[in-house]
Amino acid sequence: MSEVTIGIETDRGAWVQGLIAAGYRDFAVNPRQAGSRNSMRPPGPRATRTRWRTWSVSITPSCVRSRATATRPQAVRVVARAHQTLIWEHIRTFQRMRAALREYYPAALTAYADLARTSTDALELLIKAPTPRAGAKLTRTQITHVLARHRRHHRDAKASTIQTALRERQLTLPEPVTAAYVAAVTAHARVLIAERANRSDRSAGEGAFSRAPGR
Repeated sequence: MSEVTIGIETDRGAWVQGLIAAGYRDFAVNPRQAGSRNSMRPPGPRATRTRWRTWSVSITPSCVRSRATATRPQAVRVVARAHQTLIWEHIRTFQRMRAALREYYPAALTAYADLARTSTDALELLIKAPTPRAGAKLTRTQITHVLARHRRHHRDAKASTIQTALRERQLTLPEPVTAAYVAAVTAHARVLIAERANRSDRSAGEGAFSRAPGR
């Protein structure tokens, strides 16, 4: 089996692992790069050219993506892709929540500006009082309690600023429309809180990078 060399388009997955376990030597081939370097492509119908290109690709260092046979580099790539996706989704979720707040509850954007708006305490306050009417009813004690739980400094001053901003007069939308915005905003806020609470996966990713070869 070790004398058989296989060129395959991907360098990961159960199919690749099965080939390795069976004793085959496999290399990940970039089809576009291999096709661009194939100068022996004959004229003719597209189907004929495709078949010729498929059979005539030679596995050379110029068209082979390096692939380590160890599982650790593959694990690092999986964690890196997942971490990158989480970052993108976090940004998109925050942007959707911010856009919704701008439409029906702009006072919240002002009130929680000093809390970075994606901090857990700001999100908890937003879930606790997701409408202009509910926000205006928040007491300074309730706000201070949330800030204290998250170890905020100058809690009294911050609570006073938040309360003043939430009690500013603003235009309101009809109740059904407001309820729809509340459902969307609270869902986004809970997703952001869950993402921030998931520290263990980030630590695992950093550990995988620190143990990667060459580090």
